[in-house]
Amino acid sequence: MIGFGAGQTVAARALLQSGFEYPLFLSLLYHAGQSLSLITYVAIPKSWQQMDVINDDEDDNGDDTNQSSSFDVEAGVVHNCRGAGIIEVGRRRSSYIGSRHGLGPNSEDAARWVHRIPKFWMPIISGFFSLTNNALRWASLLFVAASVAEMINSGLELVLSVLAARYLRKRVVSSSRWAGVCIVTVGVILVGLANLLSASNGEQTTSGASVRDQAIGIALIVGQSILSVLQDISQEFFLQEAQFPPLLMLGLLGLSALSIALIVYFPLASVLGQGPPAILNEFTSNPQLIAFFVGFVVLNTITDSFNILAITRTSAMTRVLWRNLRTCLVWMMGLIIFYLSGNPNLGENWDIPTSFYTLGAFA
Repeated sequence: MIGFGAGQTVAARALLQSGFEYPLFLSLLYHAGQSLSLITYVAIPKSWQQMDVINDDEDDNGDDTNQSSSFDVEAGVVHNCRGAGIIEVGRRRSSYIGSRHGLGPNSEDAARWVHRIPKFWMPIISGFFSLTNNALRWASLLFVAASVAEMINSGLELVLSVLAARYLRKRVVSSSRWAGVCIVTVGVILVGLANLLSASNGEQTTSGASVRDQAIGIALIVGQSILSVLQDISQEFFLQEAQFPPLLMLGLLGLSALSIALIVYFPLASVLGQGPPAILNEFTSNPQLIAFFVGFVVLNTITDSFNILAITRTSAMTRVLWRNLRTCLVWMMGLIIFYLSGNPNLGENWDIPTSFYTLGAFA
């Protein structure tokens, strides 16, 4: 998940830096990749896709979550069982998927709305969030360096995911995690200010952007982070509470987002100069782009399959926490591309003092 996700961000940034400035088309490719997971869902045996997994988290009493409970309706007795993923809800028996860490009676109440939503609406809702947040994500890479965008985005998503877990999912969040959120918040603010200050002083940032470009990029990242967290937390509800099959969810949300995107794309892209004629001109002048786009679609399929399986087996908050590890990888890959390619428009250079600020924020 971490390696493929880093490759996805770096590949998109390299394409945009090379002169292919069509983020709307990238969004179409992204959702086409998500849609391909329907093939995976059909091809993989259903027994391999069972999500009644054993978790490594511990509940609030320190009990291993492998130890769960089943409620015998006939005898009215609670039995312990291992790995079955069963919890007691009143006098009904219901299987439970994912991490139980921090969940309690309030969490059950907070999830009741999920069962009132028809299942066919669930991937459509997730698809809307996916479409909007990824359109903002690709657009932000036109204004902000990939590593800076990834760091601000990952940090904001971590903070917002903890808030969503606490106030929407009703998970109990430990004091140590709140302390971590505060530290991450400070790091995000430092990275954003460092790039804005460098641009305002006339220094070249790692993306070569002006103050205006940096401000636009950061605003896009903030909007994208909010929508991304809403997508993740909604998927956690749908996958864990409604037990929607994860790969089917990914394929259908990608298909929903792609359908909406195609409706919006043609009128909007023509106005922005990103219509089909412009794309065809790019293909004509550079046929190698076709191979790149095929690889990009497959990379999106693999990355998002890992992402949605991570949410299913753990939680949206845990997935975002692990995703922060790819931020440093994106930065290192950008530096390597810059110095190995010999093309000043690709990758990210080591800039003083901005890169030291970035390094300090990583630490």
